[in-house]
Amino acid sequence: MLSVRATRMPTIEAATLTSAVRRVRSLNSRTTNLAEAFRKREADRAAQDIAIGVKLLTLGELKPQECRWPIVGPEGIRFCGHTANGTYCEAHSLRAHGGA
Repeated sequence: MLSVRATRMPTIEAATLTSAVRRVRSLNSRTTNLAEAFRKREADRAAQDIAIGVKLLTLGELKPQECRWPIVGPEGIRFCGHTANGTYCEAHSLRAHGGA
């Protein structure tokens, strides 16, 4: 025969609970701020790409001497397509190596 013993649940002090709630709220606030910062950064990068006049080429359209900077948009992944020195054009090379 199985017997079931009642066990007492540990009690949580109000101060501990309040502190935990504050930490969760702070984390949620920071997460929201990070998401907003990420959206702003991506919008800034899209504006930079528009300013340099990316060609938005598909992989099949891309030639060996053209910039391979990937751009994700509603139509999928496209590439810059400007004349490249190596893998990227001058603008994207600067961005890739922390210059812009």
